Amino acid sequence: MKKSISLLAGTLLIISGALLYSFEKMMAYIMWAAHRIGPSSSEGWPSEPDMPSLLENWFVPIFMVLGIYFILKSFFEKHND
Repeated sequence: MKKSISLLAGTLLIISGALLYSFEKMMAYIMWAAHRIGPSSSEGWPSEPDMPSLLENWFVPIFMVLGIYFILKSFFEKHND
């Protein structure tokens, strides 16, 4: 695998893991706000949303670890042109 392809793959994996985690947090806020505004708001809905942890979705840490691996691999790989 070329150095640039490995670096690109690592970068894309880290970005996709970060986007996935951000979308999960955004979804938690949207669901919390929708329940808070709706008819169940008088039933004592929590004052803050339940935020997902970093390890709750298995794809996020897998993407992060693979991304770091590919980036480190690209830095330690010899130039093969």
